[in-house]
Amino acid sequence: MNNNYQLQTLQAIPVAQTEEVTSSSGRLAEITYALAENAAFTDRLKAALSKQVMDNTAALATVEAYYNQIAPSGREEFRLIVQTYARLALMQIVGGKW
Repeated sequence: MNNNYQLQTLQAIPVAQTEEVTSSSGRLAEITYALAENAAFTDRLKAALSKQVMDNTAALATVEAYYNQIAPSGREEFRLIVQTYARLALMQIVGGKW
């Protein structure tokens, strides 16, 4: 086996950053930061909306229980109203459709 390999010496070539490259890199960093801020804001918004929907659903469930007592024949419809509200609100939050 021949272990007499000769490796060529590589010379480093300096790469000068042009003003255009530096400017593009800075702009890319700004865009990336803005997108991260937007994602964080969207997440906080969805959390706040989710809490509001849960509060509203709990209030509707309380009203549903009251109406079930005074009008038992509407039990299924009252339940459907609460479920429909909760599901539509969830779809809007998850799907982003306002």
